[in-house]
Amino acid sequence: MNIALIERGDYTIPAPSRDERLMPGDNLLVIGTDEQLVEMDRILAAPVPLDRSVELDKEDIVLEKYRILPRSPLIGRTIRETSLREKATALVAGIERGDERLVNPDGTTPFEQNDLLWLVGSKERIHRFMEERKGARE
Repeated sequence: MNIALIERGDYTIPAPSRDERLMPGDNLLVIGTDEQLVEMDRILAAPVPLDRSVELDKEDIVLEKYRILPRSPLIGRTIRETSLREKATALVAGIERGDERLVNPDGTTPFEQNDLLWLVGSKERIHRFMEERKGARE
């Protein structure tokens, strides 16, 4: 399961890092299976301490798709190893790999050449991250 977005008062935290803390009154955009969402409901009942945040307007948050091109430095690296969440303030909502679809892939999932990535986050930051790593917008 992934939290794609946190709305906190007048600002938005896109693709929050794993260190982000949820606050009372936060509105969440969560991606996961039915079972994961049930578990999330259970988890949200527990109190959580305060922490930092990244500010973006809701309008800046998009779902983009990018193809991993040959010679991309992303090939063979896991989602976590690429630091996509931290560097692009984005997360991988899904990967299309041939006829296979990986929904909400784990951070240990490696990228492969020609993977089609579904990314949630800041359009500008995703574009910059993927362009530097030989990803083509679809």
